Amino acid sequence: MRTSLLKSLALIGFFAATSCGTSEDGSSSIGNGSNGNASSNLGGSYNIISMVSNISVDLNNDGVTSNDLFTEIDPEVFNTQIPELEIKPVVVNNQLENMMSFYLPHSNVTIESPTSTGSVRFSKTGLGYVYEFDSNTQTISIEDSTTPGSQPGIYGHIESIEVYGANGLKAIFTKYYYDFSAPAGWKLLTVTCIYRRT
Repeated sequence: MRTSLLKSLALIGFFAATSCGTSEDGSSSIGNGSNGNASSNLGGSYNIISMVSNISVDLNNDGVTSNDLFTEIDPEVFNTQIPELEIKPVVVNNQLENMMSFYLPHSNVTIESPTSTGSVRFSKTGLGYVYEFDSNTQTISIEDSTTPGSQPGIYGHIESIEVYGANGLKAIFTKYYYDFSAPAGWKLLTVTCIYRRT
């Protein structure tokens, strides 16, 4: 019985010690969920408040093109319980890492016949990146294993991310979307997203 009590006290002491830490600037951080480093300053859930492409496109097959992708993508995609960006520590390869998980709208296109341009349904797909945040310079560094200059995968690729005002982030992605305007087809867009913490 005494051994069980000692083991329990040791476990409680271990968890109490790991939930408290000291950040790089020497300030104490208690239970911030990210081993006490400065990356916790960005932690939380974010929603997209602006999504603009570099070219005008017709993603919803309504015959109207726009750079504002909020008008081109079904609003129901944004009205789900899943945030468009979640920042938190996760286990990657048995190691706790600071992770940014982006959930971007993805086009699922159905071509109904050779004479019809078809229809589109949107769903959220995820992109995950390990990152570091320097709170002194307010810069975010993304660990990116893709070859520079290579084409983005089907779900897109982050090109840059930066702090954007209080509780905001600005991210630039390259991603393929199906454009129904003439000539119809998949186009590589450069998309700028503004995120606001919820």
